[in-house]
Amino acid sequence: AFGCWIVAPNVHRLAARHPALRLELVARSQKVSLSKREADIAITLNRPPMGRVVAQRLAGHRLGLYASRSYLERHPPIRSVADLKEHPIIWYIEDLLDFSELHFLHEIVGETPLGFRSNSVVAQQAAVATGAGIGVMHTFAAAQDPRLVPVLRDVVSIERSYWITIRTELRQVPRIRAVIDF
Repeated sequence: AFGCWIVAPNVHRLAARHPALRLELVARSQKVSLSKREADIAITLNRPPMGRVVAQRLAGHRLGLYASRSYLERHPPIRSVADLKEHPIIWYIEDLLDFSELHFLHEIVGETPLGFRSNSVVAQQAAVATGAGIGVMHTFAAAQDPRLVPVLRDVVSIERSYWITIRTELRQVPRIRAVIDF
């Protein structure tokens, strides 16, 4: 979500400041190994364990339940978490989640029918927005989509943080510093 709704829409601003910089974005719900040089910079959902990395909390964010207006018009009302049992839930493919911070669906919705599943938050949001079910969306992403309506906003709200992490030896490399500062 961070890559798709925060980084990608702002790449043009970074490119304007640093035209020679080549930026590659790998947006996935799996961990990346900085020690294996799979990336120069990682944005993660948790502070990495101690090691040869430098990590800093980048920003907090919230997640909540959302549905499309059309879905809510066609289905029984949702007044409590118990009502979710009658609705398909759009979510990640659990086996592809490396982040423990994303293994919380059962705590929120209990034993509800899983609907469409994808490792892509963009695909999940598209499915929710077109009426396939109810999904747990990033509030900053859902706010940009007028088709989405919050569901049980006062009951379900998950808070998480994004962390920016780099290998210690890269922290003063000009291209890395330019991206981090941006």
